[in-house]
Amino acid sequence: MRFNGLLPLAKKLASAPLESAKTFKVYEQLYRLKANELPQEQRLDQANTICDLNACVVMMIAAGITRIEAMKAAVSTGQAYESAAAGGRDRAWCFRRNAGAQFEQAMIDWCQLPGNGVVQFKFFPVKGVHTFAVERVPLTDVRDQNSKGTNLPRFRVYQAYESVYRLSDFLRTAGDENSYLKLNLDSYFEMIKPLKGRKFQYKSTKLQAQEKRQSDIARGVTSFDEVTRNLGGGRALIWSEFEQYVLTPLKEMLNGELPSADYSALTGVPENPHYRSMSINKLLVLMCDRVDPGEFAKNYEALPSQNVSPFVDFPQN
Repeated sequence: MRFNGLLPLAKKLASAPLESAKTFKVYEQLYRLKANELPQEQRLDQANTICDLNACVVMMIAAGITRIEAMKAAVSTGQAYESAAAGGRDRAWCFRRNAGAQFEQAMIDWCQLPGNGVVQFKFFPVKGVHTFAVERVPLTDVRDQNSKGTNLPRFRVYQAYESVYRLSDFLRTAGDENSYLKLNLDSYFEMIKPLKGRKFQYKSTKLQAQEKRQSDIARGVTSFDEVTRNLGGGRALIWSEFEQYVLTPLKEMLNGELPSADYSALTGVPENPHYRSMSINKLLVLMCDRVDPGEFAKNYEALPSQNVSPFVDFPQN
């Protein structure tokens, strides 16, 4: 029998426009900020695209508020963090430029651990900040055993991308993913201004500009379809898929540069024509070796009683 881990509660979270996280400061701020601009449903949808909010809530459902807050506080100072928890360790790092090998080894060690675990990545490429969470799920199907009969873990990705798609879109539970996505992509491409002298500037006539925009939106839908096919929909990735689609792109961004097409395949946002590649100088990792599935429901219900920020901050130096 396959074990669903965090997936049922993540779907509940995604379907309830973050009702369980309304006390998060950023949610309240966004909700009030848009009070005179958007109807309630659209305000909820926009809050549900915030990558930090979704990743942090998933982490707190898995490990509880106290453990995640301790890691957030430590890593924001630039110091590595380690504490015994749930029969394993909670660890947090800020990996710096060219530390791809150390990051990769830490992840390989985590991936090979028994039981359930959870990890959050946050990075700052040349344009914008992004973060998402990954769950390690032990499965009991005989097809997930190695030659020695040991059960091998699988991995589930939980992510949203601010102002582009919601967690419910990524998990393919919304039912209106592509129509909602097209509306957001129209605004997304509006923010990408042509650079002076570049060949990809929008053409001058109104019709040509409209055709270019529709082409961009179609390209964005294709990018989203690719990431949900590879990483979304609650798929339980085998190790080789997780390595290919998640670990290797993060390592390449940390060590040098990741082609924009590969960044798009990781995040689901369309390629930005201004950038041929993406690189990062800092990669935050919050890692729980072990989490207890018996605590997930209780952790979920505890969220509205707390007033904590979902943001994990980068060190200043």
